[in-house]
Formats: sequence, C-alpha cells, structure tokens
Amino acid sequence: MIDSDLRPATLGSGLRLVARNALAARQWEAHYLEGAGAGRAAGVAPAFSAYRTWLADTWRAALAADDSRVLLTRQQSAALWRAVIQASPDAGRLLELRHAARWAAQAHGLLADWGLGARDVENADASRETQAFLAWQRSYLARLREAGWLDESSLSRELPHVAAPEALVLHDPVSPTQAEQALFATLRSRGWAIATKAAPSTHCTARQLDLHDADEELERAAEWASARLEARPDSRLALVVPDLARRPAAVMQRVRRAFGGSLLGSAIGLPLAARPAIGAALGALELATGRATFATLSRWLRSPFFHGIEGPAQNDAAAAEAALRSDLCAQLPFLTAYAQAGLAGRLAALVPDLAERLRAGLEVLRAPRPRATPDVWARAWSHGLARLGWPAPDSGDDAATLDAWEAALATLARLTPIIGVCSQETAIEQLRAATETPVAALLPLHGLHVLARADDVGPGYSGVWVTGVTDRAWPEPARLNPLLPAGLQIRHALPWSTPADSLARARATLARLRTRTSEVVLSRPRLVHDYRSLPSPLLAGIASITPADLARPRRAPAVEKPRRPLESIADPAPPFTAARIPGGARTLDAQARCPLRAFCETRLDARALPSPPRGLSPGARGIATHRALELVGSASPAATSAAVAASVQRALAQTFGPARRALAALFELEAARLREVLARFIEAERRRPPFRTLGVEQKTEVRVGAFALACRYDRLDELADGTLALIDYKSGASRAKSRWLDGRLASVQLPLYGLEIGARLSALLTLELGGRTIAYRGAARRPDLIAETLRAVPEAPAWTALLERWRTQIHALVEEFVGGDVRLYAEDWSDAAGEYAPLTRVYAHAELRQPEAIHEE
Repeated sequence: MIDSDLRPATLGSGLRLVARNALAARQWEAHYLEGAGAGRAAGVAPAFSAYRTWLADTWRAALAADDSRVLLTRQQSAALWRAVIQASPDAGRLLELRHAARWAAQAHGLLADWGLGARDVENADASRETQAFLAWQRSYLARLREAGWLDESSLSRELPHVAAPEALVLHDPVSPTQAEQALFATLRSRGWAIATKAAPSTHCTARQLDLHDADEELERAAEWASARLEARPDSRLALVVPDLARRPAAVMQRVRRAFGGSLLGSAIGLPLAARPAIGAALGALELATGRATFATLSRWLRSPFFHGIEGPAQNDAAAAEAALRSDLCAQLPFLTAYAQAGLAGRLAALVPDLAERLRAGLEVLRAPRPRATPDVWARAWSHGLARLGWPAPDSGDDAATLDAWEAALATLARLTPIIGVCSQETAIEQLRAATETPVAALLPLHGLHVLARADDVGPGYSGVWVTGVTDRAWPEPARLNPLLPAGLQIRHALPWSTPADSLARARATLARLRTRTSEVVLSRPRLVHDYRSLPSPLLAGIASITPADLARPRRAPAVEKPRRPLESIADPAPPFTAARIPGGARTLDAQARCPLRAFCETRLDARALPSPPRGLSPGARGIATHRALELVGSASPAATSAAVAASVQRALAQTFGPARRALAALFELEAARLREVLARFIEAERRRPPFRTLGVEQKTEVRVGAFALACRYDRLDELADGTLALIDYKSGASRAKSRWLDGRLASVQLPLYGLEIGARLSALLTLELGGRTIAYRGAARRPDLIAETLRAVPEAPAWTALLERWRTQIHALVEEFVGGDVRLYAEDWSDAAGEYAPLTRVYAHAELRQPEAIHEE
C-alpha cells in the first residue's frame, strides 16, 4: 500500500502533483489557490494532473525519441475493440455492438488492474459469453502487438522500465488497484520519491432530511446553498445529484432556476453533440446516407446554422419545408425521393439557390462512397458541410465550438490506422462517439458545484448536500461485468462485485464526507417515479431535520406598496381593406366556431405546420377521389368498369406524380380502394331519380355585401322538375350532421354556394364516400327527388325561410370577420386550443370564465 506521508515545504520545483481524476485535479488546484495548502501563499495555484493523464504524459516523455511504439487514446482503443468484435464470428448474434465493445474494454481493464489473465478466466468459467470475450481479447492483443501499439491498461506494467525517477505527490488516493500498488512499489525501488496527501479533516455536522420528490430535493438544496453563500460569499459548496450524468442540462436548469445565482458550475458539462451547431452538422451528414429521411432534410432546411438566423435564405428554406411536408416524397427515404421521386425537381422549383447548394454538398459528402478511411471521410465532410452552408456567418457560433468540431474530426481521422476503410454510416457513428463525451465544465472558485457522485467531493468544501439517499441507491447495487465469470469477480474481490463490497464502499464514502467538510445534508425523496422509497440503512444514527430547519433567516417584511389600478388598453384589429375574403367558406366556418382562430389563420396568416402523413394523406386522398369522380363525370351511372379503372389510374397518377414508381405498392392499394368507392358511387347514382349533371368542379364567386368569396363546388345536378341540387363530395369517414340549424351557422360551405344559385336551388347535399355504403345527407325541398338514402334535416323549417335564414347568418359572419371580431366561445374552446393556444391563450381564459362565453378583451 502507499502509506508514506511526505510533507514538502513547498509544492513547486521538481514535484509532480497527481489527483485521482480531472475533477479532483481542479478541486485541489482551487484548494491551494485559496491558500489552504501547507506552506503555500494564496493566489498561486500549482498545476495538477489526473492520474491517467500523468501516466500517458510520463510515457510519451520517456519515449520522445522512439516512434516504434504508439500509445492509443481511449477513442482509438474503443474503436479497436469494436473493429475486433465486428470482425468476429459472434458479431451477427449481438443486439448492440457498441455495448459489447464497451463491456469488453471494461473487462480487459479489470483483468489488467487486478493482475488476472486469460487462464484465470478460463479456469473459472466456460460460458459462451466468456469464451467470446477471450477470443476478442486475443485478437485485440494480437492487433496491438502487430502494430506496435499500447493501450492504457499496459502503462502500469510498462512505465517503470522507461521513466526516469521523479518526485511525486499523490493527492487523496482512494482504493488503489493491484496494478497501481505494483507500479508505485516498483517506482520506489527505482528511486522515485512518492508521497500521499489526504484532504484536511474537520469537525462535521451531519443531518438527514426527507422530502417529497427529486424536484423538491433540488429546490431545497439550492435554497440551502443560496443562504449559505449569502452568509459567506467566499465559501464553496457541493450538491451531489446521482443522475446528473444522465440529464445534466435538466438538472442544471432546475438548480439554476431555484438558485438564481451566477456562482454555479457542474462537474459534468454537456457533450459537444448537445451544442445546437454541432448537432446540426451531424444531422446534415446523415443526408448522404441511406438512413436519411424527410425529417433529416427538414432539419437542414429549417436550421439557422446553414441559412442564417434571419434573411431571405432562411425564410425561403422554411417556406419550402412547409410546402414539401404534404408531398408523397416526404414518406420516402431521402436519397430515394431525391433521385427517383422528383424531390430534386421540387426543391429546384421552390428554392433554386438552396437546391444547388444541396446538390453540391451531396456531391462532396458522397464522393468517397462506398467505403473510405476515416481521414478521407473527415476531409470530405468538412468540405461538404461548407458547401451546404455550415456554419452560416450570422448563426452565432463561437470560435470554441468550431475548434471543438475540428478536434472531433481530428479524433476521427486518428482512427484510420485502427479501423482502416469503413462505410459512411460507421464513420458517422465514430464521429458521434467523439462528440458524445461530456465536455469538462468550468467550476467557479466560490459558489455551488453540482457533482454526480459523493466520491467526487474533494477538499475545500464548507458544506455538502447529497440527494437521493434511498435504500436502492445507498449502497449502490452490485454490478458485475457480463463478460467475466461472476465467480472470478467475487473470488478476487473486484470492485462492486458483491453487495458486501458495495456496502463497504458506501460506508467509506460517507466517512470521507464526514471528515472533510463541516456540514453534510443527506436527503431522500419519499416518492421515486411511481413508488415509495425507503431511507438508506447508512442514515441510522444521523439526526433528522425538517425543511423548516433549513429555512432562510427571516428578514423584516418589506413595506407593501400600494397597487396601481389595472389599465385596459384598446387594441382593435386593423380595418379589413381587401375586396375579397381569403379562404372562402373555410374562413367563415372558422369565424363561426372560433373568431379568434379565424383571425389568426386568415388575418395573421398563422397556421400550424402539418405532420408528414403515413400513406396517402386525407387531403391527397380527397383530391384523388374528386379527380376520379370528375373524370367519370356525368356519364357515371352508365360508366363501365374499364372507364372507372381508367379514371382511377389517371387521378392517382396526377396525385402521386414522380413518386408513383417508388410508392408502387401504395399506388396499387389506393387504386383498388378508389375503384371500389367509384363502383359503390355508380350503383348509388343509378338508384336516383332521373337527373342531369350541369357542372363538375366548377369555380365561381359569391358576393356577400361588398365582399367576394371564391368558391368551387363539386357538382351541380339538374333534377327532373327543373330545380338544382348542389352536391359536395366527402371522401372521409362518416361525419356528424352538419350544423346548419344552429344559432350560429357553423358549416358554411354549401349554404354559401347556394346563395349564388338562387331560387332554382332545391337541395344541398353531402355525398359521403368513406363508409361501406354511399350516403346522401343534407337538406332538400323534396327528398324523394334526390335518392332513397337521403337523410334530410328533421323538422326543417320551410325551404324559403331556411335559405333566408342562411343568407342572414352568412352576412353576419362576413360583417364579424371584416370588423375584426375575435371572440372565444366556451363550447368550441377546442378550436382555440392545441397549436393555437399560445396565440389565443384559451387555457387562461377557460380558467377564468368557464362555462360562460369567453371574450377576448
């Protein structure tokens, strides 16, 4: 064991200061910077190295003139493990290659740290998983020998043979492995001066606290830290959050909101891939792979990191993305849609400049296909992203982000001798791995440090709050490596191999906390997800407190200022000056149900982006059905099956366009469905009394007062008595009855079209095609003239009075729309909810005024 206690008068000349890891190194530097180090003046911090960094730096310095052996980085070692496993016979039965490579690297490191070899493993177990690992390890070691490489696991064994003696101070060493103990014993025998230094001890007050859940733990801990720092601004506090590594951004956001101070830092920063600019670049690289979808293209089109934050390019790209969402090509893999389904042409028509940029970028990104070395991929991606427009000049990227991206590409390039040629997908996975390691965050000298483990608490903290101290977390469950025999790990007391070892480690951690800081708060959430938690057995004997015991000191109540009366500001809609009401009947429908939404949609032109559908969208299906019915035309009762099939083919060909070949299966399914719909439609039409079709898909214009509305009716029939029936096709499923008799006319389309026809109108019908049978619904002066399946509005008033009533209601809706009426109706609140809620504020109004009608003021 390392037990010497050398206390140098100074921590300078000739000494190497080493801490357990990078975080501990920063904590010790801060500790000495504050003047807490023995014999050292405040204001100058010595340089510390993490243990692994010291090993690698010492090795490289010893072999500066010898290029025959190369020390692999962690990324290179991980890539080599993955390449070895991928080339093995077991690769085909693995669910996740990445996890297998991680477990294999961990198992290899454990064996090296605890002086175990392949024979120890073979003697312990002959399971299939273990045999697979041993085969991978043999291949891995063979690759190292053949190439003259070393990995980190070899350094403890190789370093004493090459390194010159030094003076070394190990700060706060905890549970050294057998390899570390052997290393330091050998170094001492070769003239090294090695000392250890523990964190200063202090008297500690430990308390435990039960809170409702993890959110309340963070809130209370932040309040505690704020109060302590208010009393002593020069102190440093630690907050331990066990799941910090899984959700660093969410935890820090919660703490920052409650803490409210700038003296806040996290031991685990966000990975490079979490930075928006880097995420945009990684997403754009996918465009050149077979995994790219319309969503991949969508992110590129909408990203400010390629088109700038503001300006015409960004606006044009966003408009093109919105227009393409309803295209059938949006359902295909991106490269298929781009090359075979007309997407390239659609982009060229919508945004020619961006389309050319995309073409040039894809040409470079795909240039090394199908396989190339990582350095070739890195160069191609750097040039390809530049052609795609990354990074846009005004996207706000800082130099540090761009430097980090270049470093990630360099990391990828250094994998070339390890994995050789690879597919673009594999290279992208390796690049993502290089950007997913959390970037070390800066910790303030004074303030609150958020840590992931209680073991991470180093020297210099005046108080520590540990969250999540439940029976399931303290002690942590034992965790065995799945590729090593369980008996071997237990017999040799490998870390975390047994519950007893986990318990001993938890006790040691708690003991360290209680000797290196003056205040420790251990909190437990009573509710974890959906189950009740129990306190850790390690809390036995620790005094309990309540949240009130941690409350801030009371201050004198502030003098309440008199409240100013609320001020109402009139904000009328601007006058409507156009001669035509945009949207036609649809606008009046929206005005009847939710005036405020109608204003947002039509006057503000605010519409939610539709989600790309799966299969043929309802809108596209309706267009195809209407077109097929139009092609069948007035000859529908006498149409032959050949005529129906030809109409269906022509209608769907227009709907599918260039995507027909790529979506051939969907085309045939829709053709079969539409042929069946038309057959039922023709049969229903044959049962009708004699009629003559006067027009199909006719455009017209209806005037309501001084304003015009564009209209397009599906079909106009002349009946046997010379009157007219206006028919609207509904290709969807059966709907509830139209709201034609409500106090507010909420289904305006057919009544509005009827105003243009005049006195000859005798029926307004919807022809429902989506059910198993054809149904005629609506209102008619003489239902027997239409069809036997007509379901007229029961107890309808006299026909002339009904038409006049509709005329009055439509005029009222037009006047409301033109006048800027923006009411909200409680009975139709769902129209103002959903994506329109931020504009309508419907939920706030509903809280205040349900169930009365809600008016925007």
